[in-house]
Amino acid sequence: MVLYFQVFILLDSLNKKSLINIIWYYLGEKELVQIGIIILLIFFIVLGITNLMAFKIAGKNKRKRIWAGIIVLLLTPLVFFITYASVSPFDPGGFATGMLMVFFSFLFALNGTIIIVIGIFTQRSRNI
Repeated sequence: MVLYFQVFILLDSLNKKSLINIIWYYLGEKELVQIGIIILLIFFIVLGITNLMAFKIAGKNKRKRIWAGIIVLLLTPLVFFITYASVSPFDPGGFATGMLMVFFSFLFALNGTIIIVIGIFTQRSRNI
């Protein structure tokens, strides 16, 4: 009950802005930077797992590597929208969310393109 009144008073003092301002008030800037670092680490872990799966499943097969790169490219819009859904609650203005969406999607698409290029230049295995 007391927490409810504290949140109500805080909302009233913040001119009824968003929930993010309440989080900002209680956590401060330092913890929000830590949340950003955690989101960045999660992205790089997902990117690494994607590479691991693409090359592990494809092996040394040229055609499978090219298809793995195409699948990674097709997953890029999903990364775009997941980034939006996970970052937008922490950015009331929206500019940083847009920048992160573009940055993460670009890296994911670049990763898929590199997988395709590696697949194209992979030599066919000669089983004698």
